[in-house]
Amino acid sequence: MWPNLLGVGVGSLRARWSCVRVFSSRAKAPTLLFDSAKPLAPKLALGVGGAQLLFWANLSDLSYRHFMTETVDATGKSEYRLAPLPLRVAVSLICLATGSAVFAAAHVYASRCVRQLFLLPGSQTLVEITTHGLWGRKSWTVPAHKLLLSAPERGQHAIVLKSPERFFLLLRSGTLTDSAKFNAIFKRE
Repeated sequence: MWPNLLGVGVGSLRARWSCVRVFSSRAKAPTLLFDSAKPLAPKLALGVGGAQLLFWANLSDLSYRHFMTETVDATGKSEYRLAPLPLRVAVSLICLATGSAVFAAAHVYASRCVRQLFLLPGSQTLVEITTHGLWGRKSWTVPAHKLLLSAPERGQHAIVLKSPERFFLLLRSGTLTDSAKFNAIFKRE
């Protein structure tokens, strides 16, 4: 018999140790498959999109306050007058819509660029995709069998990763940290 120095029997220590081993093997960290540490493209897209939105908002304000139309009288003399209110509002809204559309396109591009791609522990089928967002990172957990990887072409800026709900872009500036698992999961050759 082993001495009971700590008030715990040897059998219970073995049971506790085996329990710790089981839980520590299940609680492994996710496997990083793809990492795009400091991509410039999504940040640049959001910055340029925001700057051009300010430009179009300023142009909208100027068109609302100062948009003029030319009127020609019978003598051929032209005179510029402030345009009617509905025309000024229409031109102003067209400017705002243009700026908003370009900013939305920049935001969609940035929010679809994959920052990190993880294989979740305990399962060989769940993948967590972390993307850039306007207000921080966003994460999606998707079953790997539902993801389709496009065949990369020469000169292509990014590889498209499609899920049933949305698409993601794996930028070429990123690195595959575990290419063997990546190729096995997405059945690349």
